[in-house]
Amino acid sequence: MPEPGTPQADSSVRDVRPPVRHPGRHPAKTWGRRLVIAVLTLVVLVGATGWLGVHSSEVTATGGGYTVSVEYPKVARAGWDVPWTVTITAPGGLPDELTVAVTSDWFDLFETQGLSPEPSKEYSDATMSYFVLDTPPEGTTMTFDFDTYVQPTAQLGKDADVWLIVDGKRVVALGYRTWLVP
Repeated sequence: MPEPGTPQADSSVRDVRPPVRHPGRHPAKTWGRRLVIAVLTLVVLVGATGWLGVHSSEVTATGGGYTVSVEYPKVARAGWDVPWTVTITAPGGLPDELTVAVTSDWFDLFETQGLSPEPSKEYSDATMSYFVLDTPPEGTTMTFDFDTYVQPTAQLGKDADVWLIVDGKRVVALGYRTWLVP
């Protein structure tokens, strides 16, 4: 006989809580969550290394006594500033005027902040934009910069060609590709 005041178990009361599910019963869902967490962790780690940021590269070509190097954005992201510099070297000295031609639709990727030095003349045809540059006096090297950033709506990237034209003749030609990542 129970002591007075001691609660007694009521056999008519049922436990209405749902049963605890064992994780081994749904392995596909468990592995799916683990995979999503692993992918997100990988994206965060890669982003933290800077690998998804802007990466520039350089291409160089020679011809007709000139060397042309182009530093360009190899991998870029929308809204970021990117480098673009053409360096022209002529050991024998530069003529009074040079023309740099660039694939016109490559410029569609960018919002321009300006060109330096300012070309004395600019024109274009169906595929190329031409920049006529006055060279420095008594110089053997000159640079031509494009201060720019990638348009927010630009996607994928494009190929570009750069030509150096002297006295109406193309003396150096080189090409590269800019990739855009989200």
